[in-house]
Amino acid sequence: MTDTTRIMVTGAAGQLRSTVVARLSATCDVFPFTRAELDLADAPAVLAATTKCSPDFVVNCAAYNDVEAAE
Repeated sequence: MTDTTRIMVTGAAGQLRSTVVARLSATCDVFPFTRAELDLADAPAVLAATTKCSPDFVVNCAAYNDVEAAE
């Protein structure tokens, strides 16, 4: 019996996420979280989500994409 790799993906509502989740889902158990589901600034919530899904890896697709405000 082989264990399937478990991957937690944050920022799962963005453009990068669609490719990452699609590719990883073919061979791994993927646990995607949008900002609405998991605020990365909320440390207790991040710990709870990480504990619940017990990932082998975390892929962070969250990004700040307000180009005008970033300048």
